[in-house]
Amino acid sequence: MSSDSFRASEVRVYAALLVGLVLEGLSGLALAQEASSADSAMLTVGTGFLPAFVTAGAIDPNGKVPAFNAVPGAGVANLAVAIPVTLLTHGDSYCITVALQDNNVTGDYEVDYYIRQLVGGVMKTILEQKIVTGKTAAPGDAYVWAITSKAIPDSPGIATLVGRVRWGAGYTTEATVTSTILIE
Repeated sequence: MSSDSFRASEVRVYAALLVGLVLEGLSGLALAQEASSADSAMLTVGTGFLPAFVTAGAIDPNGKVPAFNAVPGAGVANLAVAIPVTLLTHGDSYCITVALQDNNVTGDYEVDYYIRQLVGGVMKTILEQKIVTGKTAAPGDAYVWAITSKAIPDSPGIATLVGRVRWGAGYTTEATVTSTILIE
């Protein structure tokens, strides 16, 4: 990757972070991320967006994380997030982070997360929240989005945290990444 394309990518990630930090005062933290997984039936490997990860972590009362390039002197772009947790307490909110990279999309995209759980033998979405929509992508760029979640519902047991990116006409193409969580 040339230094010019790295700088363009770095600027876009900084822009995403700044937009998220501004939105924090309005509607909770919005920083972005996403990753790819086998759960994404609509994803053709090697095309579009490829999500990297989705995490839930504590909300930083000091407002220092998440942060982009927070390690002084590091030789690579880096991201500081709260330690990812898998045990989520109902009624509490968390910082949900989704990271992704754009392989070949030019155009708008949106990122969200949801929690799904087997309830009475049926897979249900028990929490869902849009992180960002209408953002413009550039091939090769990496994005990290985060948001303060809604309160975790009172639905004890194993669940799946899903980070999702959608793009294309009507946002009909998608890629997801998952993390297993336990709600108490």
